[in-house]
Amino acid sequence: MIQPHMRMRGIAAVMLAAIFMSSAACSKSKDEPKEEPLPEGTILVNEKFDGTNSEVWATAVKGPVTYSIKDGWYSADIAIADTYVTGAWATKTYFQKGDKQNVEVIQKKTAGHEYDKAGLTFWFVNTKNYLSFQIGDKAFRVLQRLNDVESNLITWTNSAAIKGNIGEQNKLKISLADAKILFYINDVHVATMNAGPVETLDKIGLRIDKLDFTPHSTYLYDNLRMWKSK
Repeated sequence: MIQPHMRMRGIAAVMLAAIFMSSAACSKSKDEPKEEPLPEGTILVNEKFDGTNSEVWATAVKGPVTYSIKDGWYSADIAIADTYVTGAWATKTYFQKGDKQNVEVIQKKTAGHEYDKAGLTFWFVNTKNYLSFQIGDKAFRVLQRLNDVESNLITWTNSAAIKGNIGEQNKLKISLADAKILFYINDVHVATMNAGPVETLDKIGLRIDKLDFTPHSTYLYDNLRMWKSK
């Protein structure tokens, strides 16, 4: 039972409990995600990164990190032979409190080390306060960053649902409804957490932890979807 105490958005001493523990780059034209039907509900974002700009995540150069759109993928390339943590996030919100909220994305690692981790950031308030659902080559976690201090709400947990080889794609999904947050990897439900003060998944972002000294770590993203369930 995980019982972190949080102060965020004026909420004091709240509790989040984990209750069920249930990416050689290539062009999208050669290795694009399987086309899937749109989910049922109200589609808020269906970003395929086919243009030069993204509705959700900006292209930019931040220090050693280049965020760009290439061959129909949103690319995050970390060019530094050292450990490094970076992220991108939406500049607007999409959900309303009370919505049954969902976000999913295809993530593919094309360069880096097996120690690298990456995934979806949610409930992003600022760079010092957010939650993140990350996977490595074998395991996943849910990270809390609170006032610049990090802790794991769900500790690293092995999952056979993860495709851990370079170039393999993983679909990550987070759902918020009925005061619960559900986490999925490749359509497999891997964990549930009490939502506590989390009333919206906004703002949605990504976080990459480069944890080695290789020259590059690169992650690609596609099929970013946000929707409200009925």
